[in-house]
Amino acid sequence: MGKEAEEFCLATKNGWAKLAGHSINVGQYQFSVVPLKNIFRVSEINSGAKILDVPVPKAVESNEDTTTFIEIIVGA
Repeated sequence: MGKEAEEFCLATKNGWAKLAGHSINVGQYQFSVVPLKNIFRVSEINSGAKILDVPVPKAVESNEDTTTFIEIIVGA
């Protein structure tokens, strides 16, 4: 997982949206994880297509908590 935040273009109902998040690699696949309100949106990087939304636990409060949580949920 990339420790530094990056900018990603995600496909939305209203077109493309540029949002900050982290990149993750799972085998040969690349995904972005972007925080949105009370979820983490996991999307495929090339298409910007949503893969899944993961609820953010209340214990995740800092950037360090966020990166640790992402590493745990994806096993990166």
